[in-house]
Amino acid sequence: MKRKFVGALGALSLGAASLLGTASAAYAQEEGTASAQDAQLQFSCPSVSLCLFQYDNYGGSRLVIPERQKTPDLAARGFDNKASSMANQTGSEIILFQLANYSGIQYTAKPVSYDKTFSNNNFDNRASSVYWR
Repeated sequence: MKRKFVGALGALSLGAASLLGTASAAYAQEEGTASAQDAQLQFSCPSVSLCLFQYDNYGGSRLVIPERQKTPDLAARGFDNKASSMANQTGSEIILFQLANYSGIQYTAKPVSYDKTFSNNNFDNRASSVYWR
C-alpha cells in the first residue's frame, strides 16, 4: 500500500511539472580532445561563429550565425525547428530557446563546444531563437 502511494505521488509530481512547463536546461557535450571529426568541423564552421546543422553528426544544411548576432526568430533565417547538431566556435556561452523571442525550454552551449546530436538531450528540431550570454 505504501509503495502504491509513493508511486502515485511520483507520477502526480511528474504530471504537474509537465503542465507547469518546468524543465531542466540541456547542455552541450564538451569534447576534451579534438577528434578528426572536430578538425573537419573547423573547416565547415567558421571561427567566431555558431553553426546549427540540419542533421546529426553536423550533416545537412547549415546555418552560420556570427558571434553576438541577435537571433530572436530562426524562422526568419529559414531554420526554425530544424537543428539536430551544433558547433559553438565562439568564446561565448549560447542559449538556444524552444520558442521565438528567447522563451520556452533552453539548451545551453558552453564556449567552444560541440554536440553531434540534440536527440540525446531532447532538443532535436526544437531551436527557435539564439541568445548570447
